[in-house]
Amino acid sequence: MERNRPYRLTAQYVKDLSQPGRYGDGRGGNGLSLLVKPTARGDVAKSWSQRLQLGGGKVRNIGLGAYPVVTLTAARRAAADNAARLREGRPLAARASAPPVTGPTLAEATEATIAVHAAGWKPGSRTEAQWRRAFDAYVLPRLGTRGIAEITPSDLLTVLGPLVTGKPQTAKKVRTWVGMVFKWAVR
Repeated sequence: MERNRPYRLTAQYVKDLSQPGRYGDGRGGNGLSLLVKPTARGDVAKSWSQRLQLGGGKVRNIGLGAYPVVTLTAARRAAADNAARLREGRPLAARASAPPVTGPTLAEATEATIAVHAAGWKPGSRTEAQWRRAFDAYVLPRLGTRGIAEITPSDLLTVLGPLVTGKPQTAKKVRTWVGMVFKWAVR
């Protein structure tokens, strides 16, 4: 759906993009670009990157995060910060210290995911109760208040690790359900 491409990216243009490719933010964009790639499901995945020229002409590409978790405004802010750091001779910001991303907590995302899937569950089924028991017992006490964007694979391993050895079937279910929550959050 390549329509007239704006000189600088706009929030609406980024949202509507579905054609794979790399889309730069124009001159003065501090090397910011949006990479659009097809997924196995037939959708497209969008992620921000920044191309910087370090001392000695060395070029480095830095990932700034996935769209829509990282908005155009947040990506521009991170790109400007990295460009300023480079000009001042300071080290580039680590990815973890990029601008804070606002979004749902794991508990909020879990509630939303249950609400989405509950419509497809049989009336009177115990599925919702099983989800809630498992999340309340194993996942939410440790990770429930954290933003879903800041949860790492190692955080999930600390939750699932003890379950794998003690209750492998429960671990498999919880891993699947947590994956469904994260898929909901990415959409």
